[in-house]
Order: sequence, then structure tokens, then C-alpha cells
Amino acid sequence: MKSLTQTVTFEVSIDTETDMFLRAISARYTRATNKALSAIFAVKAGALPPPPPEISKSENMWLYDALINKWQPWGEPLLEGSPKNMSHIVNQITQYVTGIITRRHNNKKSSWPEILAGERSLPTYREMPIFVRASGVSVVTVEERPAFSINFIDHGDVKKNVIFVPRRKTDRWRWARLNLIAQGKVKLGAVTLTPKANKCWQMALSYTQENMQQATAKVPMIVGVDMGMRAKPKGQRVAVAAVLHQNGSLESKFEIYIPSHVGRRLIALEDETASRRTSNREEYKLRVGHGVHGKMKANIAESSYANLRQDAMRKAAFALVSAARKSGATALVMEDLSGFTNEFVARTAHLSHKRRAVMRRTIKKFPHGMFTECIQHAAHNTGMTFLAINPKNTSKTCSGCGKVYAHYLGPDEGGPVGRAGELFFCVCANKVMDADVNAAINIARIGLDKLAKSK
Repeated sequence: MKSLTQTVTFEVSIDTETDMFLRAISARYTRATNKALSAIFAVKAGALPPPPPEISKSENMWLYDALINKWQPWGEPLLEGSPKNMSHIVNQITQYVTGIITRRHNNKKSSWPEILAGERSLPTYREMPIFVRASGVSVVTVEERPAFSINFIDHGDVKKNVIFVPRRKTDRWRWARLNLIAQGKVKLGAVTLTPKANKCWQMALSYTQENMQQATAKVPMIVGVDMGMRAKPKGQRVAVAAVLHQNGSLESKFEIYIPSHVGRRLIALEDETASRRTSNREEYKLRVGHGVHGKMKANIAESSYANLRQDAMRKAAFALVSAARKSGATALVMEDLSGFTNEFVARTAHLSHKRRAVMRRTIKKFPHGMFTECIQHAAHNTGMTFLAINPKNTSKTCSGCGKVYAHYLGPDEGGPVGRAGELFFCVCANKVMDADVNAAINIARIGLDKLAKSK
């Protein structure tokens, strides 16, 4: 049985005393992280002597030994209090700090050499999240709602039990995930607590769910899905699906839409966020006010936009999987667009900066990764087999004859053949069809071949 690991995030409210207790623990981790970064920087820059010979030369062992008080670069322990029963925190801080040193952003090198050269300042952190192992979390029920009980130990070895109850405004999707965790139908993983404002904390629970049924050896029908946002009279079309028999013949097709009123609301929130950010920058340039209220309103608009977009993607994914199940399909195939950003950068390198920026904004309006994750989760819950394939040439290949047309050829060049906007022309198959439907059929056939080879 295949398993799927997911994360559900929600907000919890606690009393003032508990909030101060947890923020003190978070401050302890924050100070340790900042001290660890400063120690590594000082040793690398020669301001501090290197660790003793018995300590390994790698940064991981430097940090680990410093956090457990075996080596004190500043003459005092990095982590205040006894490190007893805190091995998971030591490991988390070690991984976090070494990740900063070796992290790569957008295929660029790590900024650590620039920090050592004095070209960039050393990063510091205000509030670090609190990490808790799954073994330290127990599920309880408060007012017929699932809650989570965790025991904490501060730097004075003072123990405190805290019960986290999700806010009532938590949406239905999150409540469904929390109920699965409370009923024991999924395996609970690590927990991350991030401090927010006004005695509010964000809680992230990772969980692992087994597939509800085994992948069938015979696949009577399969669904191929081609993603892409396109404006239509019914609303924003986000996906086109083609249902194929095992022999490769087309059974049916359907489309998934985001309602027009949701699309208009998303555009309005996006425009509001951009306008408020722009006005804040202008106020800063003119030194008119400090822009705190403007930033708050911009953050609220941006948060509303993110929540509405996520809700729309979940509903579209649920509608897609439900339609696939009603058609009798037992497998769902999609494009694997994980490396799409790097490919986009390579393909648009010859274009002007302004043209690339316009194309990048257009692509970012449709969250391919979020939509794929929602579909994968919905298919997993219903027991469907989920496959992600390489989409190379799926939009350039004719689903009738299998010929690949790299570019569209007009009537003067022996056509029309190939893809022209929303249509796909093929002379040998003597047909004109929707380009997205043609791509969905090709994706489904690749999925059929992949399942046949895996038997």
C-alpha cells in the first residue's frame, strides 16, 4: 500500500500565561540559533579559535557539541538550561542553521560566502518555531472537537501541559483532516508551533495516510488531465480531462471550472494588494507617515486572496476526482510540472525582461503545484491510482496519428497542422479539436503505457 504525507495548518488561541510560557521557550531557541550562526561565522572569519581537536571539523558537529555544552565558543552554553530530553530540539536547530549555510535559492549559490566576505549581513531571527515530536502529542476531545495535548519543559525544567483547541473559524477541509487524526485513521507526525500576534499560534500537524485500496492490476478506464487556466463564459477553466478505455479509445471528456464570481473576487483582491503595496512604497519615498495601517490592510488582502485561491483549488480538485469516479475510472494521470520554473527560465532567456515579467505573472496566477497536491490528496482519499508523468510533447503530438508538430504550419506551408492557440489541427487524422483535450488524451495514453509496464 502506498502512503501519502500531508500537513494541515490551523490557528489556536491560548491564555496569557501559557502564551508567555511558550514565547519564552521560542525565545530560548531563537537565542540559541542566533548564537550558533554567530559562532560559525566567527570561527570561519578567524575571530574565534576553532573547536578542540576531539570535535569534528564539520559545522553539524560544532553545533551539536556546542548545544549540548560540550564546546562553548562564547564561554557559555548556546542553549540555556539543561539539554536533557531536548535532543530533538538540538537536532532541529542544527539542521536549521546548517541549512542556512548550504541553502540554494532559485538555482543560485548559497549566500554564505558573501556573508563571510562581508558583502551581506549575517541573518538573525526574532522568533523561532517550536518543534514537537509525534510521541509528545496526544489527541483529546474538548467540547466535542478534536484538540491536542502537549507537555513542555522550559529552561528551568518546569513542566507544563498545554491543550491546543483549533479555532471555530477553521474551515471544513481542515476539520475533516483533524477528525481523521482524532479517529486514528492516519498516523500523526511532527508538530510545529509558530508564534503569531494577540495570543495566537499557528499549529502545523504532519500526518501519513495509507491508500484506501490497492492499485488494480487491470485499469478499465483512465483519466488524463491537462491543467491550465483559460477564460470561458462559464468561468475560469482550470483543467480538461479525457476518459480513455484500456484500449486507448476516447470514452468521454469533461471540464473543471472556477465560478465567475470567485474569479472576479480573486482579481479584485490581487489588485487591492498590489495597489496598497505600491501606495506604501510611495508614502515611504515621500516620508508621509509610517504606513503601518496600510501594511496591515495589504497583509489582510493578501491573506484573503491566498485563502480564497486555496479554497477554489480544493473545490476544483474535489469536482475533478468526483467526475472521474462517476465515469468509472480507477486511475488518474497528470502532468508533472515540478521542474516547470527552471524550464520556463531556460526557454524565455532570449526574451526581454519586461516580456519575461509579464509571462511570469501570468503563470503565477494559476498555482500548478497547489492544484496538483489537492488532486493527489483527493484521489488518494477515494482510492484512485495517481500518476504524474513527464508532459514533454503532449501538447504538440496529435492524439489521432501520433505525429509531433514542433510548430504550427499554416496553409501556405502545407497545413494547417499543429497547435494554434486553443485549437489543434492535423491533416493526416483530418480533424480539428480543442488543444487541451488533445493534450489530455496524450497524457492518459502515456499513463496507460506506464501502468502496463508496471504490471
